[in-house]
Amino acid sequence: MNAPKDELIVRRLKLKEWLLLEEARERISKAAEVKDYSGISAAVSAYISAACDVKDWTAKPWFETMLAFQKVYMANMPTISFPILKVKEKGEKMAWEYPGRSWYFWANLFSTNYGWSMETIAQMDIDDALGLFQEIMIEQQLQREWEWSTTEMAFPYNATTKKSEFKPLSRPSWMQPILPPMKKVKIRRDLMPMGKIVVLDGSKNTKLG
Repeated sequence: MNAPKDELIVRRLKLKEWLLLEEARERISKAAEVKDYSGISAAVSAYISAACDVKDWTAKPWFETMLAFQKVYMANMPTISFPILKVKEKGEKMAWEYPGRSWYFWANLFSTNYGWSMETIAQMDIDDALGLFQEIMIEQQLQREWEWSTTEMAFPYNATTKKSEFKPLSRPSWMQPILPPMKKVKIRRDLMPMGKIVVLDGSKNTKLG
C-alpha cells in the first residue's frame, strides 16, 4: 500500500550515513548552546534531508520541520537498549578531532577487529554496529583487567592489615552493577524516635510524642 502523496517518507540509514546524521544532531546542540539560530536552522535542515528526499527545510513552517525532525529521529533510533548508550559523561574535545572523524573511528575499529572492508562497514545496520562495538569494548576492558591483575600495582599494601590486597581495575559506568531499588521498611510506632518525622520524599510530615 502506497503512502499518501503528501506524507514524508524517511529512511533508516546504514552506519556511515547514520554517523553523519548524528554529527548533524550534535551541530544542532552546539548551535543551540550559543543561540546561533541560523546555525540551528541549517543543522536541522541537514539532519532531516539526510534521511529523506526533501533537501531544504530552512524555509518550511516550523511545525512541519519539527514533525519531520521527529520522524527522522524515531526512524533512526537504535531498537536495542545497549548499556553502553547510557554513558552520560563526555570527555574533553581532543586536538585531533575533525568533522567526519566518527566514521573513520568506526571503520578502523571494525576493520582492525574483524578485517571487514570499508564498504561492508558502511552498510552495517545500526543495531549490529552498536552491539559489536559494545562487545569489543567489553573484551578490551576484560583484557586490561587481566593485565592489571598481573602487576604489582594491583596489590597495594594495606598498613592496617599489614598485607597486600588486590585492588581491581575500575570499570566504566555502563559496566557497573545495577543496584536494586531501595525497599521501604515499616517501623513499629513505638520504635520511632520522638519529635517530627520528615519523610524523604516529602510526601508526609508526622509529629510523634
